[in-house]
Amino acid sequence: MLKITIIQSLNNQIESTNKRKGRGKIIFTKYFSLIGTAFTVRQIFSRLCKNGMLLRLASGTYLYPKTSKLLGIVYPSVEEVMKQIAKRESLELYLPNPML
Repeated sequence: MLKITIIQSLNNQIESTNKRKGRGKIIFTKYFSLIGTAFTVRQIFSRLCKNGMLLRLASGTYLYPKTSKLLGIVYPSVEEVMKQIAKRESLELYLPNPML
């Protein structure tokens, strides 16, 4: 019974974080490593993908998708993904200025 309660609590925390951040945001499982085991967090993210709430972009990297009636799922740009990964890894990212 306690295990089910912990999993439900983790699931609720992940869902509320996604909703707070808003659609179109990239979420990393690494952010949830302090609130549950890696296995449990992966299991919850997998379940959220099966339910259609999240899309898996890469290992440990998920998208809370933004949708458009015209286009369907709107994916973030490659630049946005790179910025989020750099932020997660505490790296500086230098992108060329397209105006030059």
